[in-house]
Amino acid sequence: MPKPYQYHVSAVFPAATRRTLAGERLGDDGQQISVEEALRAHTLGAAASIHRENLVGTLERGKLADLVVLSADPVTAPVDELLNIEVMQTWVGGRVVFERDPATSATTSQHPKS
Repeated sequence: MPKPYQYHVSAVFPAATRRTLAGERLGDDGQQISVEEALRAHTLGAAASIHRENLVGTLERGKLADLVVLSADPVTAPVDELLNIEVMQTWVGGRVVFERDPATSATTSQHPKS
């Protein structure tokens, strides 16, 4: 079963390592970007690509609070450990929609009330 809300972490790995999730090499060494650059591309860059950078993409007053809480800091973690980072919480519109129980690694999904 795929990890819920895990897309961004697994998308950063190939950009930072130039390896697929299966471990296959993607291009030449030196083509990778930093984890910080990859995260920016998948957050602010994604928001800009749909002309919503005024609403999402960064955490700022007046923007929607869409974010994940991770089990480790991907910027300071060893790049080979990125895929071991788990999403502990997902917030959409300022509400928790996913939460992992840190004691059991069990997950619960909560859906915002309409």
